[in-house]
Amino acid sequence: MAILASIASEAKGDAERAVAISDLPEYLYKTERENKVFFVCSLVDYIARKTKNRRSDVVEALGSQRLGRIVELADVYHCDNIDVVSDHFIEEADIGEGVFDNVAAARYAVPSHWDIGKVYKRLVLAIADREAQLSSEEEA
Repeated sequence: MAILASIASEAKGDAERAVAISDLPEYLYKTERENKVFFVCSLVDYIARKTKNRRSDVVEALGSQRLGRIVELADVYHCDNIDVVSDHFIEEADIGEGVFDNVAAARYAVPSHWDIGKVYKRLVLAIADREAQLSSEEEA
């Protein structure tokens, strides 16, 4: 989560700079930031389910640099089929088959990767915003 929160903080900084440059309403960029983090979180969950790995293992395998690139290009990747995108990153990051299959072990209906992405997005953004707030308080 720390890696994703760090990337979300960087995305927030990029969005704030873009608002200053373009004079567009800030809510547009906040929404863009949220959409990008949502896509990355959903993709991580999708890859984890597909490869039967823990989400944290997928995040580690992808690494902060690759995750940053996914965030940066999320608006492009989300237009493509998630199977194609996930296969690309599974191969690129050499993510092997694991043994963690919480979908098969579930006794009840399992939320989709998009539903889980929404939950993780809120968590990641809350952590990123809290860390930014603590950082600004320390500077003051």
